[in-house]
Amino acid sequence: MDQRVYDPIEQLQRARQEGRYADIADLIPDEHRGEVHFETWFPTIISIMDAKDYRSRNRRWISQILGWRAQDRQGIVRSNSRGWHSTVDMHTREEFIPMGQQFLLQAEEVGRRMGLHEDCEPFIGNMWANVSPHGAHNRNHNHPGTILSLAYYLQTPPGCGKIWFTDPRVQAHLILPPYASDRPRVNEMLNEVFYEPIPGRCIMFPSWLLHEVQPNLTEVEGDDGLRVSVSANISFRMKSGKGKMPAREGLDHKGILTKGGVVTDF
Repeated sequence: MDQRVYDPIEQLQRARQEGRYADIADLIPDEHRGEVHFETWFPTIISIMDAKDYRSRNRRWISQILGWRAQDRQGIVRSNSRGWHSTVDMHTREEFIPMGQQFLLQAEEVGRRMGLHEDCEPFIGNMWANVSPHGAHNRNHNHPGTILSLAYYLQTPPGCGKIWFTDPRVQAHLILPPYASDRPRVNEMLNEVFYEPIPGRCIMFPSWLLHEVQPNLTEVEGDDGLRVSVSANISFRMKSGKGKMPAREGLDHKGILTKGGVVTDF
């Protein structure tokens, strides 16, 4: 029961502070007894933002990403299978800084929703491009050492695959109750969720949340059949910038991107 509904009287607050639980019970109005109240705790927040003027900017970024891939065919391997994964310094490359700053605006909103300190700011620690031809996918993984991660879609031909998130509570997968068959399951009781790869859309989620990307099974041929997306990892720091943040092993730091620009001394 959500006792906070019945907080208008000072007596209730004092009784809570003093742990006088019997007095709290006496203060609950009779008209509310017998009602069932629900609370949701330990939520997993996923945010979605559809970018403005995405068509022209995406076309330009796709061209630049494919040019980057042509210069570095090998790329690097993380969760990608058969797809091209760029190096992770994308946020420090001049042509992609506006994209990263677009992500930071969304991260600011997420930070406010999370109740973070008003004097902190988000920053991108690393950012990379993904180019997935037919059959390419990303294995189940998460992003250690950071707070928020994201997937931004630039080109998504039909059938190119969705991103999939699974319930992080292992115990919730052990046994399922008999859900109703004639209506959709409520969000809080789902074990998995799939998001469509919509161009211009950024899906931002907690970095610890397990996710994977389905294979690109499009029938579109050539470069138009490539799934092109961008990912990034975002953390938060105090705006005062006191002290230096040590580079985390494996992140290949070449600087961080803030709303004010690239910072290499941090």
